[in-house]
Amino acid sequence: MVDAPDLDWALKHLKFRDLEHHPVFGPLVEQLLVKRFRAKMSQRALADRFDFPIGGVRRILRRAGVLDTKPEQAPAQVDNDDGWPVTDLDLTEPIASQKKVPPEELIAVHVSEETLLRFAKALGVAMRSARGNRGWTRKDMRSQMNADRSLQTMATHELGTRAMSVCQFAEYCTVLDVQPGEMFDRVYHEVFGTKDETVTVDLDKLARSEHANLSRWAEVRLRGLPASAKGMLPLPRHAQDTLAALCGCDHYQLLQILSAA
Repeated sequence: MVDAPDLDWALKHLKFRDLEHHPVFGPLVEQLLVKRFRAKMSQRALADRFDFPIGGVRRILRRAGVLDTKPEQAPAQVDNDDGWPVTDLDLTEPIASQKKVPPEELIAVHVSEETLLRFAKALGVAMRSARGNRGWTRKDMRSQMNADRSLQTMATHELGTRAMSVCQFAEYCTVLDVQPGEMFDRVYHEVFGTKDETVTVDLDKLARSEHANLSRWAEVRLRGLPASAKGMLPLPRHAQDTLAALCGCDHYQLLQILSAA
């Protein structure tokens, strides 16, 4: 299984404006900043640590509901006595359990192993295609590389059956004279859904859902939504899969829940 999507790679190679609005990396960055902010890191320290604009850090923290209008207001404390411990949320737990979790923990995107395997295979197809465009065999390609890598390892990377690090992927792309980011993004959009799979949900109605965790997720998203959106939020397929796991149901059952909200 390939080590992708990779937040470390995204932090290094993507611009802040692309990270903030990315369907996968955006929520992960938000969760990262919220956790560091709750651990008493200041906004300025967060901006310096990740090389983000200070205004962008404030915007994300406000959207997550942990920052008021005062620039350096101390982060709100989580009252552990009310059943909201600051721990990782197990998204496979059914909503029926009514477990209370912090809202910021409900926005992490979790991708299934099956989807990541499809991503790895699709990435391998793209690499084989780029190699074929140059008229190279794997042996020809290896001769252009500095690393001592077996043909079998290269084959398993291209077939998506062995984990490939970001550095290895970047090395392959350099030898093939293709941009790693462009290939990654193209394959990502092929695997993680198209506009045809996107559904639009009414967050105002969803916030009143009988499913506690789902309603809290909707409340968090409503705070970061501009008034012009009128409470409507488009959900790509990967986000639907995350909510399905949150509800402890499959994708079809989730669509029924959303349509009934």
